[in-house]
Amino acid sequence: MEETTHHPDAIRVAGILNSALLANDGRITLSDSTDKPGRRLAAGVDNVASDLNNTAVLRNRIRALLRRCSFQEHSRHLAAQAKKKEIEKLRARPELKAAEAGAALSEQLHYANQELDAANAKLKEIQAHLVETERLASIAFNDTLTQIDLRSQERKSSEELLRESEERYALAAQGANDSLWDWKLDTGEIYFSPRWNQILGFPEEHCWSDPEEWLGRIHAGDQARVRAALTAHRENKTADFNSEYRIRHNNGSHVWLLSRGVAVRDAAGTAVRMAGSHTDINEGKLSDPLTGLRNRVYFLDKLECSVEIANSRDDFRFAVLFIDLDSFKMVNDTLGHARGDQFLIEVAKRLRASVRSEYRMGGASVVARVGGDEFTILLDDLSDDEDAVTVANRILMAFDTPFEIGRLVASISVGIAYCSPGATAEQLLHSADTAMYSAKAKGKGRYDIFDGGMQKRAACH
Repeated sequence: MEETTHHPDAIRVAGILNSALLANDGRITLSDSTDKPGRRLAAGVDNVASDLNNTAVLRNRIRALLRRCSFQEHSRHLAAQAKKKEIEKLRARPELKAAEAGAALSEQLHYANQELDAANAKLKEIQAHLVETERLASIAFNDTLTQIDLRSQERKSSEELLRESEERYALAAQGANDSLWDWKLDTGEIYFSPRWNQILGFPEEHCWSDPEEWLGRIHAGDQARVRAALTAHRENKTADFNSEYRIRHNNGSHVWLLSRGVAVRDAAGTAVRMAGSHTDINEGKLSDPLTGLRNRVYFLDKLECSVEIANSRDDFRFAVLFIDLDSFKMVNDTLGHARGDQFLIEVAKRLRASVRSEYRMGGASVVARVGGDEFTILLDDLSDDEDAVTVANRILMAFDTPFEIGRLVASISVGIAYCSPGATAEQLLHSADTAMYSAKAKGKGRYDIFDGGMQKRAACH
C-alpha cells in the first residue's frame, strides 16, 4: 500500500473531523473552529457531507486537499529559500567587488611602490652624476678661466704690437705723404687711407668702396693704359704694378698720381688681393722746375676743364693770354744762360703779380710757362671780355720798369683768345699764340685779340 505523508495541518484537521463525527452521531460540525484553514475545511466538509453523506468520499477529498496544501506549503518553502539565497548573493556581491577592488588597489600600490623605489634609485644615480658633473665642470671652468686669462694677456700683447706696427705704418705713410690702398679682388671691396681724400679734394668723411670710383676718375687719355697695367700684374705678367696718370680732382681739374702696388696670390697663383700706395706727383709733374709756375700739361688740363664748363653753361666766359718775350735771345747771348734763367724767374714773378688776387693760381686763373720764353695765362669766369684786356694792359705796364739784372728793359707781346663754341683747348691755345704773333708783327710791346681773319692770314703766309 502506498505510504502517504500528511501535512501536520491535515492530521490536525483529520482529528477534528473524527471528534466531530463521534460527538454528533456521524455528522460533522466544524463551524465552531477558530482556525482559518479549519473553517474553510469544515465548510467544505459540511457541504460534501450534506450532499453526499459519504464518509469515504469525504476522506478522499480531504486527503487530496491535504496533499494540495502540503505541495503549496512546500513550494512556498522552496521559494523562500531561493529568495533567501538570492538576497544572500545580492548582499555578498558588493563585498566581493570591494574585495576585488581592494586586491586590485593593493596590486597597483605594490607596483607603484616598485616604481617609486626604481625612481628613487634613478634619482640617487642622477644626483651622483650631477655631483660628478659639477666637479668636472668646476675643474673645466677653472681651466677655462686660466686659458682666458692667458689669451687675454696674449691678446693685449698682440694688440700692443699691432698698435705699434700700425703707428709705425701710419707714420711712415704720413711721412711719405702717400695714400694707401687695399683691394680685395674676390669681393671687389677696396680701402683708401684718409690721405686719398686730401689728394683728390674730397671731405675727410667721404667714403670709397668700389674700385670703379677710382679707375673711373682717371683721365680718358690714361685710363686704358692704367687698366692694362693692373690686369698684367693680376695675371702675374709683371713683378708689380706701377703707373703714372692723371685723375680728376673734386674741383674738376686733373692731378697727377703715381700708383704702385703688389698682388697677394693663393696656392694656385691667382691674385686674391692687391695693396699699394698713391703718390701725389702733381707738383713735380705739373710745375716748371725753374720758375715754379705751372707747366704746359697742367695748363692744358685746366683749359680743358674751362672748355667743358663753357659748353655746359651759356653764361660762362674765359680767355687765354699767350705772352712772349720780344728779345730774350739777346739776353742769353749777352749775359749767359745763368743770367737768362734768372731773368725768366723775374719775368714769372711780374706776371704772377700782374694778375688780380681773384685771378691768382689756385683760384680762377692759372699762370704757366709753356716754353723757353713763352708764358700763358688762363682767366676763368669773366664778367666781361674787357677784363682780359685790362689784365693784358697791366702786364705790359709791369714790363716798363727795368729789371735789376743788367738793368734790362724787356718788352713783351700778348695774344688774347676768347672761348668759342666747339673749340678745343689746343685750338684756343693756338689761337692765342696766333694773336701774339700778330701783336709782334704790329710792332711788339702790345696785345692783339684773335679773330678769324688772323687764321686765314697765317695760312696764307
